[in-house]
Amino acid sequence: MEDEIELQWKTNRKFIVSVEDGKLTAHTEGTAEITAYYGDVSASFTVEVAEYIELKTITMSLSKSSIAIGETSEATLKLNPETASDVDITWEVSPEDIVSISNENKNKSVTLTGLKPGTVTVTAKDVSGVYNSLFNSLFIYRTPTESKKQYFQSLKKKCKIFNFL
Repeated sequence: MEDEIELQWKTNRKFIVSVEDGKLTAHTEGTAEITAYYGDVSASFTVEVAEYIELKTITMSLSKSSIAIGETSEATLKLNPETASDVDITWEVSPEDIVSISNENKNKSVTLTGLKPGTVTVTAKDVSGVYNSLFNSLFIYRTPTESKKQYFQSLKKKCKIFNFL
C-alpha cells in the first residue's frame, strides 16, 4: 500500500472560511482563497460563500384551463421567496399521453400542448420532494369550437352504445 500524501492547508480569510485536513467550513458570506501545500508545490482555488435561502412554497397558474388539441397553455410557477437557493423543479403530467411538456424555462414555466381529449394533472416539484404544486383542471378538447358539455355528451353517447351507462 502506498503512503498517503499529507497536504498542508491554508486560507487567506479564516473569518469567511476555515480549512482543516482539506475540509472547508463556511462562517460568513464572502470570498476566500484556499491553498494546499505539499513540499515546494502548491495549488490554490477561490471559494465564494453565499447565504442559503430556503424555498418555502411553490404555487402554479395556467394561462388557460382548457385548450384544444394542438393548442398550448403556459404553466407558470411563483417561488416563495423568489431568491431561493438551489431551486431545481421537475414537471410531470398525468396521464402522460394527453399533453406534451416543453421545458423552455424549467424553474419558472413550461408550455403544455394538447395531444388528445381528456383532463390532466400538472405537477411541479422541487427535486428535494419537500415542496410541490398541483394544478388539476387542464382540460383538452378535440377542436377549438367544441365545448366541455359537447365533449361529455359525445362520451355519454359512446358509453350508451357499449352499455356502460
